[in-house]
Amino acid sequence: MVDIRKAEGVVIRRRLFSDTSLIATFFTDRFGKVRVIAKGALRRGSPLRGKLDLFMRNSILFYHGRGDLHIVKECDTIGSYGGIRDDLDRIVAASYIAEIVDGLTLPEAPDGSLYALLVQSLAALNASDRPVQVAACFAPRLLSVLGIFPRYSSCAECGERLEGERFYDGASFRCKGCLSRPAAAVSGGTAALIDRILSPGGPGPDALSPPAEQLSELVALSSAIFEAESGRRMKTRLMAWCPAAGRAVDEGRNPVQNACKPG
Repeated sequence: MVDIRKAEGVVIRRRLFSDTSLIATFFTDRFGKVRVIAKGALRRGSPLRGKLDLFMRNSILFYHGRGDLHIVKECDTIGSYGGIRDDLDRIVAASYIAEIVDGLTLPEAPDGSLYALLVQSLAALNASDRPVQVAACFAPRLLSVLGIFPRYSSCAECGERLEGERFYDGASFRCKGCLSRPAAAVSGGTAALIDRILSPGGPGPDALSPPAEQLSELVALSSAIFEAESGRRMKTRLMAWCPAAGRAVDEGRNPVQNACKPG
């Protein structure tokens, strides 16, 4: 008997399989991250055509194929998030969120809280005129839900409470006196911003107005944590699209990431 599964999911990655077929990666509510092949999805008249674009939220029926690649049988759109796909800044911001989820999750490891936060972040991006700020503020929440955002209120070495500037070394936060390897300073202002972002019931991303320097530092910190945990470079250069900064910012030159490069 064919094991047919039903789930709700968001397309976080896709690529061509052939002239007429796609492979899409969904993050789903019931099964976590799943890869599916959509045969004939690009053919004119296909019931799957136009339903597997990036960031679309769908209800899908699929069954097991080979290895971890499943075969999609039906796909119905729940949310298209057209505001994201029609705006380059929003596309980049959504790509940043999707890359974090894709790079830090294992196949078929369910996480309902992460899925709910992913949907919430895309809905916020779809409606916001400050998408880079929204993505920057959702990133620590995603990392926290995944259980990998490091403790930043006290030194990992001596346990001393951290006030003002603190130092991230690619694994944990430390006070200046406990540094034993290259580390990057994270300002007290950015730490206070993280407090507000991670506070239960705190303000939404659009309600925050951090200075461009804090926003840049926050993105670089989240990217450095991603790279340390995943072992791969963050491809989406979010701050290069930040209108609040008033200029392009190359995250590759940011001291947080330079001090914390994996390997």
